Amino acid sequence: MNRNGNPTSLDLDAMTASLLVRLADTWGVSEKEAVRRALKQADLATRTSNKEDRLAAFKGLQRSLDLTSAKAAAWQDAIREARR
Repeated sequence: MNRNGNPTSLDLDAMTASLLVRLADTWGVSEKEAVRRALKQADLATRTSNKEDRLAAFKGLQRSLDLTSAKAAAWQDAIREARR
């Protein structure tokens, strides 16, 4: 929502729109949710200045993605396989 409390509409160039679709697919969420998460992550990145804050932000992101050890291991395996 914008400052007036109304829904916000974005007009993205083709490259940014493609990036948004790819990010949403990677995260398994809607494009709206991908924008929310990316903005939240960018906000956290601009606010964090020390190691503890950065680690807390990273752990918060992991929790928000429901990233388990098994999911992380599967992702790591898929990346290794793709690099072969």
